[in-house]
Amino acid sequence: MTIGEKIVKLRKQAGYSQEVFSEKLGISRQAVSKWENDTATPTNDNMTQIAKLFGVPLSALLDDDDINIGIKEETAEKLSADINNVSIYTKANKVSVVFTAAAVIVLSIAIIVQSVAIGRLRQQVAYLESEVSQLVSLRSQITSLANYVYSQPSYPVDNSSEFTDYHYKIVSYDRTTDSAVLNFSVVPADYSRDTQAKIVIKGSDNTYSSDALLENDIFTASVEVQCENNLAVYLYLTNGGNTRSFLLDYLPNPNKTYVMEIKNYGIEAGDKPLRMIDGVAVVNLQIWCDLAFSEMTYPQKAVIEMYSDGNYVKEFPFQTIMDVMADREEHYADDDTFISYGNEITCYQYILETVKSENIKANSKISFRIIITDNNGHEYTADITEIPIA
Repeated sequence: MTIGEKIVKLRKQAGYSQEVFSEKLGISRQAVSKWENDTATPTNDNMTQIAKLFGVPLSALLDDDDINIGIKEETAEKLSADINNVSIYTKANKVSVVFTAAAVIVLSIAIIVQSVAIGRLRQQVAYLESEVSQLVSLRSQITSLANYVYSQPSYPVDNSSEFTDYHYKIVSYDRTTDSAVLNFSVVPADYSRDTQAKIVIKGSDNTYSSDALLENDIFTASVEVQCENNLAVYLYLTNGGNTRSFLLDYLPNPNKTYVMEIKNYGIEAGDKPLRMIDGVAVVNLQIWCDLAFSEMTYPQKAVIEMYSDGNYVKEFPFQTIMDVMADREEHYADDDTFISYGNEITCYQYILETVKSENIKANSKISFRIIITDNNGHEYTADITEIPIA
């Protein structure tokens, strides 16, 4: 049995809706849904909370065996008391049978009365279960309404009276997984030493969260996320059983600082950009691209490779990109603002050359590849559509 199947079974046996269960853990209902569908796994802290909530060992959640929990304690105690009463009553009747045959009639009447009592008890249990279900539903509705009220965005934080300070920074970036660790600092206007805080970040498919620690009157938390645009950042504050949530920010893609991007590219040429003259290919065209980069990641080398029918022919320098970078460094080296916000450039490289290669034939198809290497040694490529030789 998977962890998600166990969570479903425990939640339903406890009579909790997904909304009530998520509220008890201080997480979103979507996160619970992903756990139960086994598309996401609870953190170690979440697993500990779940085990504590349902009164089961943590190991029972982690192994592959089925999981079983008993009925609620108060229900078990009541049924146990009823069973003991029935047992005592029945034993008393058996003793009376030994002394007098008339006790048979009494025992029969007692059985009838007992059956009627059990039937009424079952009706009462069914009625109570119905009442509990309605109370759970009402509580879920109240929680949803409360969350709706508290989730009205106080964004942007700078213009909100709810906070006196908020900022975030990128602690690290992993190019292999395209993930980043973000650190958040926030100071709510209204909180106490007993306030528990949690930072929750919602992406298009995933939700990430971390408890925020109070240090020097500042709540801080670090969260690892998959990089994407428009990550929504929420702050949850819980005090005395009351939870408030605030929308703090919408973040740009954290990898923008660490990754270059060839955004657009193409060829501009006349009627005959590629011609064969006496067995030699004449290249007469212009290649261009839009390149975005930052102060952390910028082009160190740029070339254009030429291919004939997929076979390498020659390399041309994409000199205009390197000239722009040299000019940028010369004119803006002392301009921290310009460097801080990065740059986006459009560069054109005109190529007019004769190329002789055994790979080039009259019916060959020529293609080009832009290759730009950043200051960390990573390559970014863009392949340009094949064009025939005239």
